Amino acid sequence: MKLPSLVSVALLALTSSAQRVSTTTARTTRPVSTTTAAPTEPSSPDTVRPVTVVIDLSITIREDEEYLALFQAGVKHLVLTRNFVFPGGRIFVPPIWLRLKPEQAETIHEYALQYNATVSLGLSVGDFVENLGRDLNRDILNFTLNAQAAINEYFVDGIHFDLSSPFFTPEGEEWDVINSLMDISRRRLKSSRGGPAITSITLRPEDPQGDVWQAVLDHKP
Repeated sequence: MKLPSLVSVALLALTSSAQRVSTTTARTTRPVSTTTAAPTEPSSPDTVRPVTVVIDLSITIREDEEYLALFQAGVKHLVLTRNFVFPGGRIFVPPIWLRLKPEQAETIHEYALQYNATVSLGLSVGDFVENLGRDLNRDILNFTLNAQAAINEYFVDGIHFDLSSPFFTPEGEEWDVINSLMDISRRRLKSSRGGPAITSITLRPEDPQGDVWQAVLDHKP
């Protein structure tokens, strides 16, 4: 099947079940790295592995048919990223580049149902996490309310925390904030389908300021 013209760009961000690394939950994943171990099971032409594709909405806008082609090609988890969480917990979906209206989001949701796939809203949380001089409990509550509203509005199955920005590297107490966000998301958020929301995370494979994977082991997001 011929994929849309920009699908090859999106596929650079894919991960498979064989390349998925868990920390404290099966829903927490990391991107592909160059040192990923080989699959333990022998592969064959008939082997089908779940694939996650991250769509950067700041540079990639797709028609309904292009989203459908991704699911037809085997994508099982679609992440619509480059949205933001502001310091007070408000979620910002940039209208200047996000032409994804609720009507189209509902269509994508129907495609996902048809192909037994899921869709998450990707959020960059650097601004929220770095703002330590405030009432964290209040802002976490605001985030929870806004995240649930966004899940319902865009017919998605959960929240994907994007920590892959080269301008933000979590350190020290900032990991506590990330853990609080992920914990409240796992416990409180509901998918637009009604079940528990998916909670996943992306980190940079290569961190110039330190060993991000060691930080993951230490802080266990």
